[in-house]
Amino acid sequence: RVVLFSSMQLLAPPPITVAGTYQISGGAPQYIGSPNGIAVDDQKNVIIADTYNYRVMLWAPNATAGIMIAGTGEAGNCPTELNMPLG
Repeated sequence: RVVLFSSMQLLAPPPITVAGTYQISGGAPQYIGSPNGIAVDDQKNVIIADTYNYRVMLWAPNATAGIMIAGTGEAGNCPTELNMPLG
């Protein structure tokens, strides 16, 4: 999962999960297998390189699942496939 902490946050308010599910990983749209690159765009969408699911996911604010914007979920070297995206 990807968690948002407020600036200089210690304990309160609690962090917010912005993508993924706590203690569950996998290839379904609501899960993230191995996030290794994260960016945030102007609309506060979170873009995640999900390395071991061979895809790049976009999570809109308050979304409960991501949208695959690159890759197929399978490793490969065809134009639509990714092989371990990192960021």
